[in-house]
Amino acid sequence: PTARLLSEALEAALANNLSANEKTLLARIEKLRRQLNFCFKRMVTDDYGAWDGSGKSRPAQAQLTVARTSWSSKSRFWATLLFLIIRKAQPRQGLELGTNLGISAAYQTQAMQLNGAGHLTTIEGAPASAALARKHLQTLGFTNVNVVTGKFQDVLPKVLADIQLTDYVFIDGHHDEQSTLNYFQQILPHLSDHAIVVLDDISWSQGMRRAWQTITANPAVLYAVDLYVLGIC
Repeated sequence: PTARLLSEALEAALANNLSANEKTLLARIEKLRRQLNFCFKRMVTDDYGAWDGSGKSRPAQAQLTVARTSWSSKSRFWATLLFLIIRKAQPRQGLELGTNLGISAAYQTQAMQLNGAGHLTTIEGAPASAALARKHLQTLGFTNVNVVTGKFQDVLPKVLADIQLTDYVFIDGHHDEQSTLNYFQQILPHLSDHAIVVLDDISWSQGMRRAWQTITANPAVLYAVDLYVLGIC
């Protein structure tokens, strides 16, 4: 059943096969994205991810515009795919690593709201980005989402202890081979039966490709879908 719903979600995303109500609700999020893309207010951000495909670390702090930060949000297509996966899988507890400004979190939370059940916990390492994401999600009227601020390695153990069990995870941050593997191993004992784990930027670097291949070889992974940008287990 999970394989079938993933196939249906991908087909619907490719065909933009959404109901009129879904399109209207997602248009609100896209309106916010457009506003952020043209917001040139500067923000000091801490960033703990990889700077580029070389695997080098970013500077400890950087002063970026909101627009520059927004550009790294998932595109409308990929965010819609996440939305559709949640609409069809109907998870009760979701987890996201890498909130940024809250665009992908808004798509995922909107899906849960339409499902009538589900809660998303999303983690962001940069306090400035987390604060803005929290504000954006509140402005959109979502109450079924919690933004946690802190480095993944620092706050993930407590988050997992609090939620205990999750049936949907989106890992989108700290694109480093060993870190990605560490997060997956930490999350694994907290996954429900037939949980879905989505990993972003699996082709970001050679290290991320190796991480993806290692994860898909794990006996706990029943099957995996490689979409070059996203990987779904």
